[in-house]
Amino acid sequence: AVSLASPLSVFASRPVERTPVAATAGSPSAALGLGLPKATLVKMRIKDYAGAERDLTALLARNPSNALLYQVRALTRRFQKNLLEADRDADKAIELNPRDGRSHGVKALIRLDGGDLRGAQSSAEQAIALNPRDADAHFTLSEALKAQGQDAAALEAMRLAAELEPAFQEH
Repeated sequence: AVSLASPLSVFASRPVERTPVAATAGSPSAALGLGLPKATLVKMRIKDYAGAERDLTALLARNPSNALLYQVRALTRRFQKNLLEADRDADKAIELNPRDGRSHGVKALIRLDGGDLRGAQSSAEQAIALNPRDADAHFTLSEALKAQGQDAAALEAMRLAAELEPAFQEH
């Protein structure tokens, strides 16, 4: 499945090879509701992130004010470990729609991947402030706190993530 609606979870030192639940476009019809072409979503599902990035870049050329497209391209770039460009896309999504917690959640993931633990924590907290029911943001916050040695706070963030999305109970 392809993560689109909220952040992906990662460990500070390496990306987690799992797709967050709340962010998943579980079926093509659900994903099409996000306004993305089916062909782009298929590329993401089969992990053709370079192909998906090309599609998203073409879509952005026609619609440069679409924050969701920047969010999704940031994720595809993150999957390709192109954190610099992913970060720029996350910043652009935030600039276009600062009240969309998903963009802040994506930024948190990118910061976590890059080892900026405090930045990841701050971005995850902003995502949660904008959408307290974002299980993925709680999970990302948990990972950032855990990496900083704040075990009690990390456990509480994980508890909230699991409460909001049962799939997180396995972590």
